[in-house]
Amino acid sequence: MLDEGYNIWGAVTGVLGIMGIALAPIVRRLINCQMPSEKLRALNAPFLETEQHLTASVNDGHIEHDQFFLIMWTTKCRIEKLRAKTYDC
Repeated sequence: MLDEGYNIWGAVTGVLGIMGIALAPIVRRLINCQMPSEKLRALNAPFLETEQHLTASVNDGHIEHDQFFLIMWTTKCRIEKLRAKTYDC
């Protein structure tokens, strides 16, 4: 009778251990993708693309140079503030 309790406990802990090993990388990835540094990295690519499009619009004459400079300066300042908050713990 006592031996059956240990066998059930062994089976339960074995299943939980295997599930923990299998789910650990998934949980780690879910946590990492919510980190501010990951989100900032994801913000940087669209910003660079937007800057290229705005530069092309200035070159084509759709946006005045002064207006472009103001938009880009404001956006860069906001991103730098976010970067400072992200990496300054």
